[in-house]
Amino acid sequence: MTLPLEPIVVVTAANDDYVLPLAVMMRTVSQSLSPDAYVSFRLLTLGLSSESRRRLERSVAGLRTEFQEIRVNPSRLADLKVTGHVSLETYFRLLTPYYLRDVERVLYLDVDLVVRHSVLEIYQEHFEGAHLLAVPHASKRSGFFNSERGVPSYVALGIPGNRRTFNAGVMLLNLEVWRQTNTTALICQYLREYDETVLWWDQDGLNAVLHDKWRPLHPKWNVMTSHFAAFETSEDSLLDATTFNAIRQDPAIIHYSFVPKPWSGHYRGPFQEQWEEAYAEVAPYFVA
Repeated sequence: MTLPLEPIVVVTAANDDYVLPLAVMMRTVSQSLSPDAYVSFRLLTLGLSSESRRRLERSVAGLRTEFQEIRVNPSRLADLKVTGHVSLETYFRLLTPYYLRDVERVLYLDVDLVVRHSVLEIYQEHFEGAHLLAVPHASKRSGFFNSERGVPSYVALGIPGNRRTFNAGVMLLNLEVWRQTNTTALICQYLREYDETVLWWDQDGLNAVLHDKWRPLHPKWNVMTSHFAAFETSEDSLLDATTFNAIRQDPAIIHYSFVPKPWSGHYRGPFQEQWEEAYAEVAPYFVA
């Protein structure tokens, strides 16, 4: 296969327990692209089993994609809060500037996504000096620093309470600027200093440190099931009616942030049909 000189570089983090949703995400990203584009996945991990790698290879076989497993040394993340369903891997995205020194921009994607429209549109966005681009939270409970589930440290940090927060599941990262400003170290420092108030793990640090250094993406690029499970109308959200209806009918990226996750077999949340359609294409490679 003849490949173009510059791929869309996508970074994510995973372990063996999340290989199935990772395969779904990778396949849907690849399928969303036009025939003249291809994607290079960089998988940050403590190590995947040979069986996991085989299943990933089979899941994207024949598509315009490649993936590279990058073994992470987690020492920079020592003592960061790990609670609930979250594992240490959630912090690996903070290490992207150290492990992807060959690129200046990268699209970070969580593994619990179904991608329905080409991510090339995000990848070609202009930073305009920002450290990252991300989708603002649509929920009133978490959409502002002073929200019920916002960033409690905002008063101590002198951040206006009405400043918007973003979700870290889909981000276009300006790695050149991150490296110049030592951003990862600053975020880790924040997470240790404000450990007792951290609600959303590394996402709290990203929002706190970069509260005035990010630009918004259109809400269609991170439609969170945990939000839409609680939304009956646009008035329940921070979205206008036109945007609310448009992304509910045609989300570009569905983020299965609702618990339980759809691959658990107990999911009854929003966009269940879209998950089942995407899952059906990789399911044969995960049969014991």
